[in-house]
Amino acid sequence: MIRNKNIASRCKRLWIPVNTMAGHSVDRASSLANGVPIYQAAVAAAEVSGLAMAAAGDEIAHFMPIPWDIDRNEPMRYRIWFCHASTDADTPDWLISITYMGKQVLIPAADASADESLAFPATAVAAVADALEVTRWVESASHTKMAETDFAMMMLIECNGLGSASANEIELLGIEIEYTLGGLSEGNRLVTSEAPITDTRVDSGADYYI
Repeated sequence: MIRNKNIASRCKRLWIPVNTMAGHSVDRASSLANGVPIYQAAVAAAEVSGLAMAAAGDEIAHFMPIPWDIDRNEPMRYRIWFCHASTDADTPDWLISITYMGKQVLIPAADASADESLAFPATAVAAVADALEVTRWVESASHTKMAETDFAMMMLIECNGLGSASANEIELLGIEIEYTLGGLSEGNRLVTSEAPITDTRVDSGADYYI
């Protein structure tokens, strides 16, 4: 039997690409939310598409079931993946507003009365055009906001500020969600670090991030 409590086997991650988010318009060409950002080629040569942020406040909503296997006593974490089509070291920042809801209740507007809002601090992007950018993890308070009877969640992903970037230079690719699996013994949660981890294998020595 495995007894090592440092194994992160209880953490699960979801990847939600922007093109699968519920807030796309019917023609899938833009968002229904504030600013109506346009869905376009983010890195045409790589055949990668994204939602172009034309101004601060541009956003998209996503509706999804609360994961059935989640441990509701542990917080969920989020990070945002985006692309930056300029060599300028711009500093965009992001905001995710989250509302939890039960069955047989009105589906609310994502920003009407959010249960919580997660701020992603402004960070200078790489001075490389079309480089992949990933924010740091931001931990929610879902374990204190989510009721046992809640069945679904609504998220509003907003480019809170362009950080000197020009219109449509920042393109949202998707979001990643991490949560703890329920149904197992307590005390096995391991939060991954933003610090580099040294690979100690023979002939290695490379650092990598989780």
